[in-house]
Amino acid sequence: MINRTLLFGEGLFETWRVYPGRKLPLIEEHLERMSYGCLFFGWPFKKNEAKSILSQTLPAISANIHARLRLTLIVHGQEKSENTTFLTQWQPLPPNISSLQRQGVKLMLAPWAKCSNSPLLQFKTTCFLENNLALKQARQNGYYEALFLNEKGEITEGCISNIFFVKDQAIVTPSLDSGLLPGITRGKIINILLQKGIRVKERPVFLKELFYFKAAFLTNAIIEVMPIIQIGDVKYPIWPQCAWLRKLYRDAIGV
Repeated sequence: MINRTLLFGEGLFETWRVYPGRKLPLIEEHLERMSYGCLFFGWPFKKNEAKSILSQTLPAISANIHARLRLTLIVHGQEKSENTTFLTQWQPLPPNISSLQRQGVKLMLAPWAKCSNSPLLQFKTTCFLENNLALKQARQNGYYEALFLNEKGEITEGCISNIFFVKDQAIVTPSLDSGLLPGITRGKIINILLQKGIRVKERPVFLKELFYFKAAFLTNAIIEVMPIIQIGDVKYPIWPQCAWLRKLYRDAIGV
């Protein structure tokens, strides 16, 4: 049977941060997103099998470290998808994440735009070459991330992260309609902010607005909340509430 993930990039993946004590938060949320992707693409999804392989993988991870754990759904079939299997991979987190959270990171603008109506953007597909190429260019030029725009000039997301901006007494983040992954951490952060009475505006965000924001930060499951100190030529101070928000996030996910 043909491995359609290998040949055509037909596949999905989810990534978790494993916390000391082998704590793996938000399993249901990540698997729900994978399940929705399988429903959209017409691929079989076996949730219990996914949970089982995650459980089998965790004991291999040292109990006293932070780690990155990836679950890949591999699609098999001849002319169409007929079966799916799972693969897990893990590695210790880079030791510099904590220092980056204190110092903040720099972003470059990706050298090409994304198409906002692409159906792939709402899923974590294994067709990740576009993101990987932009991220590679960013790292080679001394940046942590690359920030994508869409064909309308709207800011969308990073290669591996969602982005938020601080403006007046509100937090602004690009609307899903601009074409971006609905990150699990993104959703959690939005809920936390709303629960604390902080206004969150999900709307189109344009490049020219970068000059008017007070601060900015990134989110994903690995970096949690990461302050931004520069996007292109625009510099920002570290938002003082980043550490507070990170703590609230950890409390919310039970780690």
